[in-house]
Amino acid sequence: MGFSSALQGRAAHEALIVRQDAELRLMETMKRSIQLKAKCDREYAIGLAAVAQQGMKTDRADEMQGSLITKAWRSYMDELDHQAKQFKSNAELLEVVCEKLTHLSQDKRKARKAYQEEHAKIAARLNHLTDEVVRKKAEYQKHLEGYKALRTRFEEHYIKSGRGGRKLDDVRDKYQKACRKLHLTHNEYVLSITEAVEVEKDFRTVLLPGLLEHQQSVQESFILLWKNILQETSQHGDLTSDKFKEIQKRIDNVINSINPSEEYREFTEKHKTSPTTPLVFQFDDALIEDIPGKLQSNTLTVDNLTVDWLRTRLIDLEMSVKECQEKQLKMIEHANGGSPIANGSITRNGSTASNGIQSPKDSQNRQSKDLNALRCQEKQKQKL
Repeated sequence: MGFSSALQGRAAHEALIVRQDAELRLMETMKRSIQLKAKCDREYAIGLAAVAQQGMKTDRADEMQGSLITKAWRSYMDELDHQAKQFKSNAELLEVVCEKLTHLSQDKRKARKAYQEEHAKIAARLNHLTDEVVRKKAEYQKHLEGYKALRTRFEEHYIKSGRGGRKLDDVRDKYQKACRKLHLTHNEYVLSITEAVEVEKDFRTVLLPGLLEHQQSVQESFILLWKNILQETSQHGDLTSDKFKEIQKRIDNVINSINPSEEYREFTEKHKTSPTTPLVFQFDDALIEDIPGKLQSNTLTVDNLTVDWLRTRLIDLEMSVKECQEKQLKMIEHANGGSPIANGSITRNGSTASNGIQSPKDSQNRQSKDLNALRCQEKQKQKL
């Protein structure tokens, strides 16, 4: 079970943020502990080297010439000195591990921020369109009331004045203006509902699942890097004695049991939510019940009052669709051309390593997510 199908709810989103914060705090705790371990190893190495140096100081060594005890002792002191050098080397390697953990923590914070911003962005657009539909409906009701009032006045003056008269002409002009405003508002209301329907559908079926799928891939990549750091920390503390071998075996078993794809299973089960319920955007037929003429629900009104506006709107939409298509083409060409792994570095044996999040899989997921977003925009514009 993945993020995209199980964590679409608001509560699950907040739980995911809390989980990432907890992971960042754990990283800081681990870093402080590893730094303290490196300090202890370094101090122990200094002390052990002093022991070996002191043990090499023997008075009247010539008097012990050929002594097996002396030879064994010197060999013992040599091994102590080798152990001191190994502890010093381990301390230096642990400091490198701390640097890797610091970079991983920084990358994880950036990824957390990027996820929050992207989630807020796509949610804000849906919220904006939802508010826009409400606003357009209120404008519709306002212009409808004005239209009805002017229609009543026009009919009263028409009956009283007959077919002529300056006052009747003034009332007729105001009535026609109110009619035009009502028709334009009607069209805007219809378009806002159409756009909101498409955006909500894309948010629920494409954008939000795509974002969550990408986020899961990023988090599992971090878990893999985290696992590697734990393995390095464990390796630099292996003293090879029977006692430490047993301890080391238990540590290795625990670390090797880490499976990035299984890392969030319990978390996902705990915070599982149902997919987002679809929002229904529907034209309010009550608005046009008392209006004779061409106004129909969910249908654009095309007449001498709106034709210029519709032509301008059509040109704008065609330009927007063309722009989306050009962006998609550039993105596809860039993806086919390939790109280097970001934040990469070269390890000692020449292989490529990275503490960043831009693995080929992550880059492909991001390109797919961005391409889906452009396709959604294109489809939304074409629907209008």
